[in-house]
Amino acid sequence: MVGGDPLRGGETLVNTVAIPLNFFFEEWLDAAGNNISIRVDPVLRKTLSSPDFVKSAYSTGLGQFGDAVQRAEFYNVMKENWHTTLNAPRRLPSVTIVVPFGQSQVYQLPDGTFLATLNGDFFNSHLSTLLQAEGLKPTELPLFLSNNVFLYFGDPASCCVLGFHTAFDASTPGHPAVQTFRLGKLGQRRNFSLHSRIVTPLSHEISEWRNDPFVNNLAPAWQFPNGRGCEGNLETGDPIKVLSNSTVQVTLNASLIIRKRKRCCNGLRGRIHPGRLRVLTAIRTRAF
Repeated sequence: MVGGDPLRGGETLVNTVAIPLNFFFEEWLDAAGNNISIRVDPVLRKTLSSPDFVKSAYSTGLGQFGDAVQRAEFYNVMKENWHTTLNAPRRLPSVTIVVPFGQSQVYQLPDGTFLATLNGDFFNSHLSTLLQAEGLKPTELPLFLSNNVFLYFGDPASCCVLGFHTAFDASTPGHPAVQTFRLGKLGQRRNFSLHSRIVTPLSHEISEWRNDPFVNNLAPAWQFPNGRGCEGNLETGDPIKVLSNSTVQVTLNASLIIRKRKRCCNGLRGRIHPGRLRVLTAIRTRAF
């Protein structure tokens, strides 16, 4: 787990770094014949000033959202001054990923907003390069931030994955280290999830990262509230994502961009799911 022992108290400060991601689509054109670009700028400021970084008053005390949730997990045993706080991210220059033909689908809502689904294998290959090239530090949490771009793996209809958190070996000779990072996650859905409320996947993943940063924190097997499947790890956001009231559904008319190089496609009716902040299942552990 991230942070200090709740029995001992004290505040742990964690450095973070924001890597904004923009996407340029070679295959898709707007009404004026220009290639579509989806930039993170419209949501970046709101993301970095969200409850995941700004302290607020909760029933467990004053702190960031993820800190408040983790304090609830250990509320009966923690010292009052126990906190795990994310420092404001240092911001790296934006990175633009050029998406070639055959790796994406792009959609447009009635208000003109563009959404895209992206081949997850293609994205992961770029993510591996970014993790090596951006000068990241094992002592900080990298946050890859994007806007309205969702991942699919295999069948494009098996959408959508908003991201994930994981870890990898970042050791150098004589200096063992593990690098953790997050992109975001709501799980796979066949419907679209509006990413403008980016704090939904962000809070989900940060809260899971706090409890299971290396994705190896085993826990007694637990079953999803809907009775489908079991997990044996401390991914504390996952039980919530299957609940019927985990998001507020708003159905909008969306159409696949009709002007595409050499061909066009049929219309699509998409569902948009503005998300609520997750209230995570509390599972106690004494392993630090």
